Amino acid sequence: MDDFFRDKKEDVRDVLKSARDIGMSFRKLSDSKIHGAHMSMFKGRGLEFSEIRGYLPGDDVRAIDWNVTARFGHPYVKEFVEERDMIVYLVVDVSGSFDFGTQDSFKRMAAAKICASVALSAVKNNDAIGLVLFSDRVEKCIHPSKGKKHMMRIVHEIVSFESKSRGTGLKAPLGFLSNVINQRSILFLISDFMDDVREYSRELGYLSKENDVIAVDLYDAREVSIPDVGLIELEDEETGEQMLIDTSDSSFRADFEENVRADRERLIRFMRKKRIDHVSVSTTDDGSSKISGLLKMRSRRRLSA
Repeated sequence: MDDFFRDKKEDVRDVLKSARDIGMSFRKLSDSKIHGAHMSMFKGRGLEFSEIRGYLPGDDVRAIDWNVTARFGHPYVKEFVEERDMIVYLVVDVSGSFDFGTQDSFKRMAAAKICASVALSAVKNNDAIGLVLFSDRVEKCIHPSKGKKHMMRIVHEIVSFESKSRGTGLKAPLGFLSNVINQRSILFLISDFMDDVREYSRELGYLSKENDVIAVDLYDAREVSIPDVGLIELEDEETGEQMLIDTSDSSFRADFEENVRADRERLIRFMRKKRIDHVSVSTTDDGSSKISGLLKMRSRRRLSA
């Protein structure tokens, strides 16, 4: 059992090294998988429609809306304003359950690597990045800013931050975000979603109407399937409750896996109902590739709309 759980200190060192490597490879960002998807998703922005108004002397005739002009019998023009830069928020779970990991990486560290890729892409695209760390409350908020130095600060905070609470609750952080975000933003909500969806349904629905929310469901393989390794003692990372279980009991393992499957399907249905894009990422997955695939799908969907 000594090697069933990885040494957390070892994993922290790995991600800190990854963060340093990101800074060293900054010039090579044009080859980034996520960056390409990020650019295609948002390319073409620059001007956004503001209003239709009556034609005034000096207006560019190319701005005339001929359909409206024909309808009302005198010229109308479309007015555009310069669109503000995109703001990207990384909203990351730092509850006790995110310090769990059994194979390749702890969930917190896997989240940090995903965030580093997204943040690096945003920096290259000259987008501002903000960070909200949460447990069952808002633990820390770093307001959006630009630049590589700011990006590195965000990555370091995700890796090293020690939360005051061990529990998970999305209601408070989602409500907080609705109050502090003052322009439409894209949010990467990264969590294991241990909270009951009914507890935060209203807050997430409101937030997603005003912003573009992407839900990243991060999990460890041992949270969906328990191996047959005999008697083991488990501790709930959020409550501290301990229990002895017999993993050689096949009926126990089957019931466990069925309950997990039902919970995950419930989460997927909930996100679809809220029209929120959702992707599941294991700690053993290449998280960057998973996010890149989702962004490319979204880009194709926008182009075909």
